[in-house]
Amino acid sequence: MGMRDKKWNQKLVLARRRGQHPEEPENTAKVVYIGHIPHGFYEDEKQGKSKHYGFIEFESPVVSKIVADEMNNYLLFEHTLQVSLVLPEKVHPKLWKGVRHGFIPIDRVAIEQMRHNKMVEGIVKQDEKRRKRIKAAGIDYECPALRYELLAAAVPGTV
Repeated sequence: MGMRDKKWNQKLVLARRRGQHPEEPENTAKVVYIGHIPHGFYEDEKQGKSKHYGFIEFESPVVSKIVADEMNNYLLFEHTLQVSLVLPEKVHPKLWKGVRHGFIPIDRVAIEQMRHNKMVEGIVKQDEKRRKRIKAAGIDYECPALRYELLAAAVPGTV
């Protein structure tokens, strides 16, 4: 129970003692936080992994309040959802930044091909330097040729 809830409960108790019925504060929260989301429902933009939490913005504060009340502690695939309202002053300005951009998976095959080719090119350069040093030292030695294969780079944008 948060500090805000404790103060509200204190106000309720004092009002009941006086025989008054206090007004509930006006709900202006339109954003709902959902925590403990099971794997596969919400994805991280960078890695495509589940973050296990998310935010939903509603047009009406009344609807957001109903959703938060009904879905809190809801059991979904052996996970108990934690749903709560986020006050307007607590909503970070960058919360919805990039929300319209879809997740683009990383082409890991192309990245590995580029790493492989860079490593092979480094080995070939090192071998050429070694051959020159052997020849400069006056040693008559034929090094066996390196057998290597550069991998074809994948076309950017394809998966």
